[in-house]
Amino acid sequence: CRVFDVQTTVTGHGPPLVFLIMEFLDGESLEARLRREPLPFEEASAIARQLIHGLSAAHAAGIIHRDLKAANVVLIATPGGPRAVITDFGLAREQSPAAGLTQSLFATGAIVGTAAYMAPEQLQGRSVTTAADIHALGVVLFELVTGRHPFEGDTALAVALRRLSGPAPSPREIVKGLDRNWEAATLACLEADPARRPPSAEAVLAILEGAGPRRPLVSRRTLAAAAALIITVTAAGTLWKTRPTRNPEAERHFKVGEEFVRRRSAADLKNAVSEYEQAVRLEPTYADAWAGLATAWAAIANFTLGDSAIALPAARRAAEKAVALEPNSPRAVGILGYIISIDVKRWKQAEPYLLRAVRLDPKRAESRLWYASFLGKSGRSREAIDQILTGLQDDPASLTLNQQLAAEYIRTGEFEKSLDVARELVRLQPFQDLGYLAAARAQEFLGLYDEGLESCRLASRYMTGPALDSYRACILARRGDRAGRAEALRIAVRLEELWKQGKFEAGLLAKVYATCGDYPRALRILEAGVRANEPSLLGNLLNPTFRPMFEDPAFLDLAKSLGLDSAFFKAVK
Repeated sequence: CRVFDVQTTVTGHGPPLVFLIMEFLDGESLEARLRREPLPFEEASAIARQLIHGLSAAHAAGIIHRDLKAANVVLIATPGGPRAVITDFGLAREQSPAAGLTQSLFATGAIVGTAAYMAPEQLQGRSVTTAADIHALGVVLFELVTGRHPFEGDTALAVALRRLSGPAPSPREIVKGLDRNWEAATLACLEADPARRPPSAEAVLAILEGAGPRRPLVSRRTLAAAAALIITVTAAGTLWKTRPTRNPEAERHFKVGEEFVRRRSAADLKNAVSEYEQAVRLEPTYADAWAGLATAWAAIANFTLGDSAIALPAARRAAEKAVALEPNSPRAVGILGYIISIDVKRWKQAEPYLLRAVRLDPKRAESRLWYASFLGKSGRSREAIDQILTGLQDDPASLTLNQQLAAEYIRTGEFEKSLDVARELVRLQPFQDLGYLAAARAQEFLGLYDEGLESCRLASRYMTGPALDSYRACILARRGDRAGRAEALRIAVRLEELWKQGKFEAGLLAKVYATCGDYPRALRILEAGVRANEPSLLGNLLNPTFRPMFEDPAFLDLAKSLGLDSAFFKAVK
């Protein structure tokens, strides 16, 4: 079904409404047509070929339909015969490492589809590929000539058991004298083992036209496989795998924790830790709650909102527990990689975890963000930018991805691009500090000092604290006048006292001193930050502010002790 455009409108109630402009289909479903009367073979053949071409186009675009059935095919009357249109891609997924998961929008671990058309691997909650669509196509081919399903039963569960307990019947058992090629194509599609089905829709067409193997290889499934299937059944015949029974109170604490962890203030993160801890105390096998707990502790460590000597090990323990419970969870694997990446002593070991999280779910913005952050502080900002831009294709409004993109453009010296991204951040979310701070940093390097100070003033409407003071101090110091530099140094002294109390980041403090031209003091603070294993240090070290220090042997020794390649600093010089 063709989509002509995507539009947005403001309703005056809530966020803007996004809507599709699609073609109008004036016809009836294939299911309704088959209920009314059998199809002549010539008409069935023409419809089958159109469905094969449509399915082939979807697969070529990287889409698995996951719910192909007669009810989702609309027949439009035309002078040359019915036009068959595949509709309802509501359960469709992109072909990717994550596409094989049987999770849906509706429930964790849900198996979605319509029982009469579902392949055995769908019914069992296993990996789903285009082979599942080929199986559904086989059911439709069976229906087109027989008017019935190959696996029938009074309930969806009965249908599933029939599908899992034996091979598909031949349509020739019902329609005597049926074309042998049609029989061969149908039974090939209905193979229980996905590896034995035709590898593509075009291969099905080749069998129909006599160019492919005509003799089907029949495989059998045992009743034991069916007995292993634990499902519940909806009235419409859609199957759902039973979700793990969760303690309702544990689930409530988890959901509250999810809200607190998004806010990122010290008080909110402390509340998040408390909520997640109560969730895992009530439900020790709750992997998402363990991953949430890891995220909260990691934020506390990274933003110096608590003692990193306590927060970082706590974060890692929680992440390792989450991965042990769900080894293929992109959230669990990703947060473990992120926690390793902010550990000054181990950060170089993070890449395999971060890369695996991206591969497990390429559309997860958080995974792209964490991997890009690692690449950026490794001196691989071009790779980081590629990761971010890929993530933004799926989630263009992601605040965190846009914020990281602005930071990477600072590292590469593309300050105008950084400012453009910052302005987009402000447009996306004018009531948060992120965009204004990103703009202030870019304006500092572009010499737009008055604009940068104004961006800091705008940010102060949504945040207060030493981090904002450090942005102001850097702009004042870089402006170059005596009054500005004196004010910057006064701010630096105040921030240093907070840093000594463990309430501020070494990297940001060192930036202020470096901008003021006090490079020896900046270096001493960076060295102290390394000794204290301050997580945020790595993300700051390659900032252009420190470029005048890139020839200092002591600075290069510090970078080398962190595992950074000296070639990066030579290239920047």
